[in-house]
Amino acid sequence: MSPYPSTRRSPRAGSSFACLACACALLAGCDGLLDVSRNPDTISADGIEGPGSLPARLVGAESDFVAAFDNATVYSGLFADEVAWGGSFVNRDDIDRRNVDPGNDIVAGELYADLQVAAKTSKDLQRELLDNRFPDQVPDPANAAELARMSLWAGYSRLLLADLFCTLAFDGVGPEMTAVQAYGLAVADFTMAIDAANAAADVVEAARVGRARAHLQLGSEAEALADAGAVTPGFAFIVSYSTNSGREENNVFNLINGARRLTVDTPFQGLEIDDSGELDPRAATVNTGEFTFNGSLPLWTAAKYGTQSAPIRLASWEEAQLLIAEVEGGATARDIINALRAERGIAQVFDAGGTATDEEILAKVIDERGRALFLEGQRAGDLRRYRERYGIDLYTSRTPTQDQTCMPLPDLERDNNPDLSVAR
Repeated sequence: MSPYPSTRRSPRAGSSFACLACACALLAGCDGLLDVSRNPDTISADGIEGPGSLPARLVGAESDFVAAFDNATVYSGLFADEVAWGGSFVNRDDIDRRNVDPGNDIVAGELYADLQVAAKTSKDLQRELLDNRFPDQVPDPANAAELARMSLWAGYSRLLLADLFCTLAFDGVGPEMTAVQAYGLAVADFTMAIDAANAAADVVEAARVGRARAHLQLGSEAEALADAGAVTPGFAFIVSYSTNSGREENNVFNLINGARRLTVDTPFQGLEIDDSGELDPRAATVNTGEFTFNGSLPLWTAAKYGTQSAPIRLASWEEAQLLIAEVEGGATARDIINALRAERGIAQVFDAGGTATDEEILAKVIDERGRALFLEGQRAGDLRRYRERYGIDLYTSRTPTQDQTCMPLPDLERDNNPDLSVAR
């Protein structure tokens, strides 16, 4: 039997073909019936590659960063004990246990690659602006608001990568560099944003916070203090999310509340203020009474991310003040802690009698920073700094847990970067 349908006509086939012939004859006399109007949303070649591409590329680069930032927040939190894995994927469980292999495809595809795309699209446009590729739209590129915004995304993309990875490379080519070198690149990007005379005020402020943070990681304390001290009281730079598409949704919310693959980890469950019995509003959590997807952990949610469109704070005066407290210590740190508590409506006063030792004040600053910046993508870099600079180890001891303080360069980079050795 033939594998193809029979081509024999049914008894009615002849009349059908006759009708079709009549219809074709009628259509032949209708000029333009099949003409199609040009789609007004069609993008021309110039709109993709030429000067006309600028508006779309500005939006695209920002979108790339926004999409990468919530994933960075998720995996920074998973690596550094803000959240715990309650799903079935072994590669995510390995992140939770700080046992990341270079071949971990989740780290490569959902963290490293997304941040690298954000760094690449913003850096490419930054470079083209400086090369005066858009003279009509941006006649003074070095001082342009567009350059400042692209430099902000580039700086934060590099900063987050440096926080999370032991070594890395950029632009799909070598060389392999240390996190210290990457922090230096972030400083350069933030400086470009700050120095642009026509930059939006919020971009300059966010860049100052980012540069202060990079300087802190580098141990450049005077520079960090100068930037942090210049941030306007009450400032906050918010990254927005929405339900317009899956890419635009807040993935922290999705993985905790929606998929139940994550739960707030033990160190942040039901935090009280100074053992007062009063819950801390900065890191408020909710015990749902349910369990994670794999049934192994109680499901605790983060109150600050209550919907798919919940925003995530990228930079703030609060962060800058806590940076100053960490560097200065002593009475300065005590005053900052109590001022920030008052800003958040917290009545409890830390060290009212002024008897705390330097070690106790540093421990309190570190604790306050963890609460104030809870699930904002910073804790992985913070824990690494605390351990390396102060000998304070705040990593949890989940069994079996390895001793990584940063993730290795993914094989994805090593295998596709022509300037890196593939030998392992």
